[in-house]
Amino acid sequence: MSESGVQQLIAEIAESFGGRIDEYLARYADPVVIAGPDSTLALDHEAASGMFDQMRSHLREQGLDRTEVRAASVTMLGADMALANVSLDRLRSDGSLLESVQAAYLCRRRAGRWLVVALAPYSPLVAPSVDE
Repeated sequence: MSESGVQQLIAEIAESFGGRIDEYLARYADPVVIAGPDSTLALDHEAASGMFDQMRSHLREQGLDRTEVRAASVTMLGADMALANVSLDRLRSDGSLLESVQAAYLCRRRAGRWLVVALAPYSPLVAPSVDE
């Protein structure tokens, strides 16, 4: 049952990335912790909102329509903690692949609800500049 709750959380993260950023961030604990290959950030939801909105806007300029979970492997670390290794595909409206991303999500159940407490992308989580 707990593993299915984490799988549902990951599905909601993928789906909500295309919608309002506050709905996307509602699935994250505060602060939003991002442990990237080059640095670790702990951002309040307002700062995280700006960062994710910029990244999503850049992806939309490249044709982003939606994000889908390609694969998600969940390892329960206790009754209320899990690690999800996830592969996501960012797709254009015609279904063609814009990019594939991989990340690990450390999840905790708080007050009966699963939340991401740390995101660890396998590559830097930075929106490329418009000049690239």
